[in-house]
Amino acid sequence: MALAFPVAPTQDTLATLPPDDARWAFEVKWDGYRTPAFVDVGAVRLQSSNRCEVTGVDPELASLAIGVRAVLDGELVVFDDDGCRGSS
Repeated sequence: MALAFPVAPTQDTLATLPPDDARWAFEVKWDGYRTPAFVDVGAVRLQSSNRCEVTGVDPELASLAIGVRAVLDGELVVFDDDGCRGSS
């Protein structure tokens, strides 16, 4: 079955942590933008977490279209030259 734009982003789920301190787990909270990317040979479409088209917001991501077909579900985080998170 083919995926159609837009799709529902995956949701975080609670999990059981490792039973001892030597095997701990964590997740960094980057405060980015959840942005699934539809990658098709030669083209990329981006959507927001509420399923709106946002391809024009990050045109530099067009380089993701590298000869593959995929749906990438991730979070966009912007850093400035000093390594700090930006708000765009």
